[in-house]
Amino acid sequence: MATSYFGDYRSSASEQLESTRQIADLSEHAQALEANIDISDLLTDEQERKIVQYVKSCAEMSYAKISQRYDAWLEADRAHDVYTPPDSTEFREKA
Repeated sequence: MATSYFGDYRSSASEQLESTRQIADLSEHAQALEANIDISDLLTDEQERKIVQYVKSCAEMSYAKISQRYDAWLEADRAHDVYTPPDSTEFREKA
């Protein structure tokens, strides 16, 4: 049975919880999180460090992938995003 990073979709929820990777244990703050209460002041230094490190890693991975495409995007911007005053051509679209 194939299992992905997030667990196998065919297994039960409890089996998936055991197999997923946990960044920081925030179970003690579950009720506050479900009520959309800010828990930033309640986090330990270790929990905060792990969460910040995880988010930074995600941002760096995203930047690494996006920056590979940047040259192509820059060329497309130059080709497509050129302002032309409405009176610069004979043709004007009528609304």
